[in-house]
Amino acid sequence: MPTVEGAAQVDIFVTVVCGVLLWRYAKLTVWHPACIIFAAHLYVVTSRLVQLNLGRHPMRVPDAFSWPVGMDEVVRAGIASDLALAAMTCAWLISARATSKTRQKARPGRLHRHGHVLSPTRIRIVAALAFLIGMLGIFTIGRRFETAVFLDPTAWSTSGYVRATLTWPTWAACLLHYVEGFPVWLTCSTAGVFLFVALNNFSRFSVVLGLLFLIYTRLSLTGARRFPAWFLPAGVALWALWFPMKYIVEDVNEGKSFAEMRETVAGYFSNELGSEAGGLDTQFLDMTASAMTLADLNGRLFWGATVQPVLVGPIPRALWVDKPRINEYVWEISIPARQMGRSQMTVGLVGEGYINLRYPGVFILGFAIAYLYSAVYARVIHVEHRSAQRLLYAFLLVSLLQVYRDGLSSIVWFPLVHAAPISLAALWHWLWPVKLAARRPHLAAAGLSEMAAGRLQA
Repeated sequence: MPTVEGAAQVDIFVTVVCGVLLWRYAKLTVWHPACIIFAAHLYVVTSRLVQLNLGRHPMRVPDAFSWPVGMDEVVRAGIASDLALAAMTCAWLISARATSKTRQKARPGRLHRHGHVLSPTRIRIVAALAFLIGMLGIFTIGRRFETAVFLDPTAWSTSGYVRATLTWPTWAACLLHYVEGFPVWLTCSTAGVFLFVALNNFSRFSVVLGLLFLIYTRLSLTGARRFPAWFLPAGVALWALWFPMKYIVEDVNEGKSFAEMRETVAGYFSNELGSEAGGLDTQFLDMTASAMTLADLNGRLFWGATVQPVLVGPIPRALWVDKPRINEYVWEISIPARQMGRSQMTVGLVGEGYINLRYPGVFILGFAIAYLYSAVYARVIHVEHRSAQRLLYAFLLVSLLQVYRDGLSSIVWFPLVHAAPISLAALWHWLWPVKLAARRPHLAAAGLSEMAAGRLQA
């Protein structure tokens, strides 16, 4: 097993080679899933290996880990992550080659015949309902969500169904932007909604992923495929917001002054980036490393059973008190010396692949996820903005960050639960297609740009 310095060098080499190959042969655009995966890999893997190479030590959680994570474990997790990235790159290159001969430009008329065009009226209805339900959820349990682990999950008023609605107001605003654009009145209203949700929900993804979705909405509205000059700075700004957001919200709720909040942010970054170990927000690779070791100690190959709890997830716990947890497999491999389940730690996509089938599982899962996303990408890249396909893909793309960090359950949990308004809006248009107004065949030839005139039958 290489040293941490060697692992960092290997990771940088693999990342650069994979990036060059994709840029040269996969015809990358800002909509390609590789962009999100590379960002996640740089955050979870590369930056952590560099941090360890600078003298930091692996994760230490005294209350839950009497057996600390070793440096060799993190190095092994880094190598496994590079294996997953290589597998994903292979999948993207194969997919690009397979679709290069059949890829065609969008044919709006075909979209109309299939009824996938979005109706602004329907979107407004879904957004209004999502906003009202979300606000009801916030006023029902609101800030208690941070201590939701202590709430009774078998009670309807504090069930997972109610908790899931806490993020819906942000997605209601995002839906409106998708069909209305970015007028001043809506942009200001969205800022207020995002701030209100942030102050009443300590889950950072509800705001950060919402802002990322709005960035892609803007790109889609302008028809951009190349990387605009502002894309990287916007990503860095979201990254900077992601880290201290939870603690800023706590300070605001406690009524602290701006100077105190500034000290909190400075202290947070000092702990995350400057302390001997770093904070949990920079230790996701360490969590994967711990999970890999625990999987070896457990000895069991899960063979895909890690996703079984997702299949029964829709059943309310009020009706099934002993329903398996979504991360049941993490609890199963945990030991008293490393209580990953009790600490609500994630194992990541790489860790889940390893738990299922060891290193072949890492490669297979990475390849499968990448190929699936690239296949969807190939189908929607030429689709017009105002379509159910592009709407749903935009969210699946931004939530890919959570899939890489948290594992396969996020593929289902995020679009169908946390951002259900977006999925329901798309499903409504698929099940009950929108039809063009009678005697307006010129719209099919002119494209979807005229849809703003409202010439649709909802």
